[in-house]
Amino acid sequence: MARPRTLKSASQAGDLDAVKYHISQGADVNATTAAGHFALGGAVINGHSEVVECLIAHAMRSSGTGLRTLSLPRPKHIATKDL
Repeated sequence: MARPRTLKSASQAGDLDAVKYHISQGADVNATTAAGHFALGGAVINGHSEVVECLIAHAMRSSGTGLRTLSLPRPKHIATKDL
């Protein structure tokens, strides 16, 4: 199986090995897409807790301040949005 091409796609898919790979290659855990989506959001929405923990741990180690934003959609927003 092919490795997801981006940190965000790996996070959304719950592919922890690919997430670790992208981080080791210098992927920015705070990067957002043009639509404002980010890796942590995809992992949270899809229930990938190990990926969430990995992303947060890396952000804490690398910056000392953690994730730039933890602004996730509210449950009502998720339930009504066409994902």
